[in-house]
Amino acid sequence: MLLLDKVIHFQLKYSIIKLDMVFAKKFKFSIGLTAAVLAIIFFLFISNFLQKSKKNMGSIVLEDIPLNSVENLQIDSTLLDIDGDGRNNLVLFLSSAPEEKPYFSGYIVVYDEKLKEIARTSKEFYNLSLLLKGDFFPYKLDKQSKKEYLKITYIAGAHHFRHFFLTRKGNKLVPVCKKEKAKSWDDCGFYNSTWGLEVEDYDEDGLMEVIEFVDEYPPGGGRGDIVVQGIYEFNGEYFRKLEGEEYMKIYKLVEKDYYKTIEEARKEEMSITPVLTPPRKLLPYSKDRKTMLEEVKKFWEGGR
Repeated sequence: MLLLDKVIHFQLKYSIIKLDMVFAKKFKFSIGLTAAVLAIIFFLFISNFLQKSKKNMGSIVLEDIPLNSVENLQIDSTLLDIDGDGRNNLVLFLSSAPEEKPYFSGYIVVYDEKLKEIARTSKEFYNLSLLLKGDFFPYKLDKQSKKEYLKITYIAGAHHFRHFFLTRKGNKLVPVCKKEKAKSWDDCGFYNSTWGLEVEDYDEDGLMEVIEFVDEYPPGGGRGDIVVQGIYEFNGEYFRKLEGEEYMKIYKLVEKDYYKTIEEARKEEMSITPVLTPPRKLLPYSKDRKTMLEEVKKFWEGGR
């Protein structure tokens, strides 16, 4: 299969999944039919985008890839406006299958509308071999801007995940961090072990909040209830951690949304386990939970 054909095939497969998720949450249509129709529209769009530049595809995306890996490349792809200029950029994550010898751990690369490379991850980028396939999404973090950011997800352990939001700086893809001056990858990654990572403008100020949900893991055993470990708000440059009253203001909105979601799911007789059956409590983060949560995180991440 040609590389271009692989990209198109991937987009058709995963656009259906993505649309299912969106329309299941936002609308109460027939998910399968609606998603299928819109997936076809999205497929035609991405196909047209790529076919226009098919003659350029082979020479630019195969750089630095071992020749024996080309036929077995694993690909994630999406479109996003990484510069906020109203133009779509094609983003690819390329790697070879784990059984390939030598194994090609991959890189993420961004192309302009003419499929000219404009940015990619550096060799020092966080270990891409742990990247979760199929979780490759564009996000707007500022509603007043057209600029979009790429969210990628890493496997951090059993039921544990680490997320990064990437943007372009010159010819490099770099993470948007949780501090103005980040010193390590821990200063840039978001962590969750349950309920997903929420990206929402809860206070309706136009800037997105990122919510970290983690399992409580009480001393008596089991996963326990759900703790909102951290709440961060994008400020245009980095994610600012909310503390004290600012944290509780957003937490109360998250809590309201959490129980509303559970109640709506129950009314629709949806069966989602283990989160909804039985429902677990949502709890705010507190210092007395800090040690347990950090120890569990270290255990599952295996020191990564």
